[in-house]
Amino acid sequence: MTKKNKNKLKTCLILVFISIIGYLAYIYISTPTRIIPYPFKINNDLTTKEEYIQASKADILIIGDRMGNLLAHYKSRLVQKISTKLNLQTNLRVFNWARDNEGIHRTLYKLKNLKSLPKYIIYHGAGQEFSEKLFNIQDAKNIITDFDRFKNPHISTLITLFPVLSRFLYKNKNILEISKYTGDKTPYNDRGKQAQIEITYRMYKHQIKELVKLVKRSGSNIFLITIPINLDIPPGKVCNNTTTDKIENYLDEMKQYLDDGKSKQVYTNLNDLRINTVSNSRTYYLFGQAASRLGRYSEAREALKKAIAYDCRTTRATPVFNSIMINCADINNVPLIDFNDLVNRNFGRKDENGNNHVLFLDNLRPQDKYYETVISILAATIIKLLYL
Repeated sequence: MTKKNKNKLKTCLILVFISIIGYLAYIYISTPTRIIPYPFKINNDLTTKEEYIQASKADILIIGDRMGNLLAHYKSRLVQKISTKLNLQTNLRVFNWARDNEGIHRTLYKLKNLKSLPKYIIYHGAGQEFSEKLFNIQDAKNIITDFDRFKNPHISTLITLFPVLSRFLYKNKNILEISKYTGDKTPYNDRGKQAQIEITYRMYKHQIKELVKLVKRSGSNIFLITIPINLDIPPGKVCNNTTTDKIENYLDEMKQYLDDGKSKQVYTNLNDLRINTVSNSRTYYLFGQAASRLGRYSEAREALKKAIAYDCRTTRATPVFNSIMINCADINNVPLIDFNDLVNRNFGRKDENGNNHVLFLDNLRPQDKYYETVISILAATIIKLLYL
């Protein structure tokens, strides 16, 4: 090789080296350090200083979303039950920090900013996890890839030990900065909606784990409460990629049969269709309604849960969030009240007068007697912990 060619090769190698260094520097500067690949960052949740003070001074703190707010209506009963049993001279201080439309990401942010956590924390959320935009849907593929990478124990261990490596190992570089709640006005197509659902479940799995570990590290006690789901509410929207005009026309016919009292025929016909239309929420809903009217309540519950899980309109809690919560409580050995099971175990059952149990007052709120049971379980558990 001539001296001239050697100089050219040397120059090329230097340029390649500079390009690589420049690219790595760009990645380092433009990408935040993260351990868990959340695609958002909260800059300010607008919680007042007074709220932080009240939350820190509370003996019992209620956190979550609108479901936590409903539970908070019974906080005086909780205090009464504990105080009466223990003959307390002063009432326990209960502060309701649950907020409508508050996803677990905001709940976590608030707790992390508390100087000290209350001794007892009650989490009743997961009912509005889809209410706020947390990422740009065009980044969905990269976000899913990042969570797949984090699931690899070798990569997650490496990132945990050396967080700066996340800047190079994670693909999604677009971090959505959020402060004031503005909802989610994204015009999702159905595939985009399904991607949003998948990512939200993945994030929630990590967030509920973070929540539990944060509380346990502080020496406090956390109680998880699942969301009671009204199985009689029909799906809001069938995802377009799970149906056809022919299927919808057939389901319209089955709906008419159901209205005409032909439950057995609907049950038989849709039993085959639901196998061939795996993710069609309306198929599962009509099949579940038919099964319920035939007295096949266990089968009906399972079908109706799938109808909710496959709903393309994400305006309420789903069985998936409850399953994630139950699994988290089991793995981390924390108390859990399965409010959903407490209510829906009576689905289809008759009362002493032979009438079906009325489980819900409206689309969201169970009968008061079920809240009374939850409060009694909470009080008994707290009293037991106080005696330890």
